[in-house]
Amino acid sequence: SQTPQVWLDCQVTEREGGLFVNWDAVEELFPAGVLDGMFGAFVGLVEWLGVGDWSGGVPSLVPGGQVVVRERVNATAGPVSGRLLHEGFFECARVSPDAVALVWGSGGVLTYGELASRALGLAGVLAGSGVGPGDAVGVSLPKGPDQVVAVLGVLAVGGVYVPVGVDQPVVRRERILSRAGVRGVVCADGGVGVPAGVAVVAPDAWVCGGGLAGPVGVADESAAYVIFTSGSTGEPKGVVVSHRAAVNTVEDVCSRFGVGVSDRVLAVSALDFDLSVFDVFGVLGVGGGVVLVEEGQRRDAGAWLDLVRRHHV
Repeated sequence: SQTPQVWLDCQVTEREGGLFVNWDAVEELFPAGVLDGMFGAFVGLVEWLGVGDWSGGVPSLVPGGQVVVRERVNATAGPVSGRLLHEGFFECARVSPDAVALVWGSGGVLTYGELASRALGLAGVLAGSGVGPGDAVGVSLPKGPDQVVAVLGVLAVGGVYVPVGVDQPVVRRERILSRAGVRGVVCADGGVGVPAGVAVVAPDAWVCGGGLAGPVGVADESAAYVIFTSGSTGEPKGVVVSHRAAVNTVEDVCSRFGVGVSDRVLAVSALDFDLSVFDVFGVLGVGGGVVLVEEGQRRDAGAWLDLVRRHHV
């Protein structure tokens, strides 16, 4: 047949007292083996209808060979490391303090040691503001190195970071921070939209001294961050993610793709989008480098390409 614009034509006719089934398909449009697998499953189902018990469930249509492949691919069981989301970074900072952690713009660079020092400095300021293990802290900063310092500082004090985009309307920002019950907010605008009674910390607070000697320990089941989505009604709804859940994903991705100290990743994702978790903690957790897209470059693909080439992403 030559029916136009049809990928797959299923033809069924009665012939010589039986049922004749034929598939006409444009084979080039399908990956190798897919049509054979589909047709085998279809014929098996038709035959089952002729002899099977219709009151029972339909038998599996997946070819046996594909079942074997799926079982192999889904065999993802493995040991749980028990590490915290930021633990890999601080270990890398201890072992290789002079390694490059962050690069941005035309010449901005922070080493692991410098980044850890700033994060622990901010953690000390947060602790002095009454933030402790399990407390939520809002982070509302433009993309750039201060964002990374802030989330590492919040986690270092045992807190839970709550990212809020700087482009969010003030009313929505206030609702997110209120729903999250934040004890503090790291922001650069003086605290616009921050609920009354919540400590406001400037992003350069790490220079004030009195930093923590090291990260505060918490259980790996503890919350690491809360990312808010809109929800069907438009009201912000927070998704709470534990250290264990996030680390499980981050470690698996790094293992699958061999991410290591020689790699650099372009951090395009917004901090309040969950893909940013790998940008920061996946790469920094194995000693690699993060190339930061600044706030004004968030939608500038030309700038991304320049960064990729210049910093060998």
